[in-house]
Amino acid sequence: FGRDPRVLGRSLHIDGQTFEVIGVGPHDFTGTERGTVTDIFLPLNMNRLATEARFNWHRVFLMLKPGVDASTALEPLRQHLNAVNHAFEADCATCFRGETRASIDRYLHQTLVFSPGGAGISDLQKGYRRSLGILGLLAALVLLIACVNVANMMAAQAAARAQEMALRISIGAGRRRLVQLILAQSALLAILASLLGTFFAAWSAPFVLSRVNPPDDPARLALTADWRVLLFGLGLIILVVLSLGLLPALRASAVRPAVALKGGKDPHAPRRLLRGAVAVQVAFCFLVLFLSALFVASFQRLQSRPLGFSTDRLLLLETVAGKGQLPVVWNQTAEALRAAPGVDSVAISGWPLLGRIRINSDVSINGAPPSPTPAWFLNVSPDWLSTMKIPLVSGRDFHPGDTSPGAAIVSETFVKTYFPGQNPIGRTFARGSNQPLNTIVGVTRDVPYDDLRQSSRPVFYVPFDEVNGNAVPQSVGFATFVIHTETQNPLALANSLRQLIAQRHNGLRVSNVTTQRELVRDQTIRERLIAMLAAFFA
Repeated sequence: FGRDPRVLGRSLHIDGQTFEVIGVGPHDFTGTERGTVTDIFLPLNMNRLATEARFNWHRVFLMLKPGVDASTALEPLRQHLNAVNHAFEADCATCFRGETRASIDRYLHQTLVFSPGGAGISDLQKGYRRSLGILGLLAALVLLIACVNVANMMAAQAAARAQEMALRISIGAGRRRLVQLILAQSALLAILASLLGTFFAAWSAPFVLSRVNPPDDPARLALTADWRVLLFGLGLIILVVLSLGLLPALRASAVRPAVALKGGKDPHAPRRLLRGAVAVQVAFCFLVLFLSALFVASFQRLQSRPLGFSTDRLLLLETVAGKGQLPVVWNQTAEALRAAPGVDSVAISGWPLLGRIRINSDVSINGAPPSPTPAWFLNVSPDWLSTMKIPLVSGRDFHPGDTSPGAAIVSETFVKTYFPGQNPIGRTFARGSNQPLNTIVGVTRDVPYDDLRQSSRPVFYVPFDEVNGNAVPQSVGFATFVIHTETQNPLALANSLRQLIAQRHNGLRVSNVTTQRELVRDQTIRERLIAMLAAFFA
């Protein structure tokens, strides 16, 4: 809005709905999810999904009254949740039909937990806790190497200043005063080094943050030096000065004036300290090099891991339909994309592999209760497997006529999990209790579904045009056009294809443009960051 001060009352059109701007938040407030930028906040009751039974997750924030204990406030809420769950069991007996007693009890005995919400909710800390701990260890080792190196030089300097110290002692300087003098010099050196480190951190921190930012999901983190950071830095300076400056200061102040003024050397003064410092420094250097080599090798191994599908020349257009569109609209749009210049093939999937969406389902075999191991699924159009270059082990691909509920293509791990030692072609399974049966028509190689590190999950694919049990087509609110381009740079076609989709049907809007190669690259962000910094420390 160009910083228009009269923005209140203006209208926004989002996915076919019109909203009025009633407030503007502060500039530094980016939402309740730490690290994720939220631009627009809408009333929950204006979200059409919020009234659907399957939309059963919310993040609830509570502001407790002053003096109220959290555990005291939590108990009535737990009792209320327990009553709601048991009332649901009584009112909807068919909802639990086919479920095991353990599964029902797990649902009925859900509980509530309070977590501090002042800093918002985020998975960043959980996802990066181990990585940051490793980087902290490497940084501490590099700091120790630098400190031991400086202590080594200070010990050598103390030996060179033996005559100066002897002269000071001979004219009345006490040992305490000499120790204070050398510690002051050490503190000055530590402060200067800390200032240089502060400038380097201010320059490098934004660069490091840019390395952990996926292009389709940017994070905004405040890297301010608050009082805790300053206090930690001050404590570190004091610790370094006392631990590594005190010993050289004591050795320098213990010089023998009679020997030093005559030009003699104390045979026991610096040698043992210097040799020990060199040994410690070499040991720490070896440890840093060893750990860095492990991290770099781990990253290279993950990066070169076979995927089971091709990432070459694959453009992904994640598209939304505000009110949902029937599959025929999506298929007509896909046909228009196939006719565009530079396009080799086009397929549709509910969401891309290795994206941020993952959905699993219970699996029931021969009417038995659902297996304790869920399977992950994805709805795809015919030719999606060939576009992604995912090989079929047996069976066939989907046909355009596979619209009735029943056809399914499964992964090798799915077969090993639910049909061990059997030929799965023609076998059936259900997605939970009291659901239509799916008939397996093909088996594919295992490919990573949502995590590059886990390529052996049970996965099944269903037709994108699938209809419900009453043969009624289901409207689709979002999907991804998977486009194999003729050019080596698929992003070169992104703008023209985005415009083509908007021209073909005004109910479809491209919400995100990326490539399959970028999604794979984003999966290794943490490992790439650790390998890069480990190599830098080495």
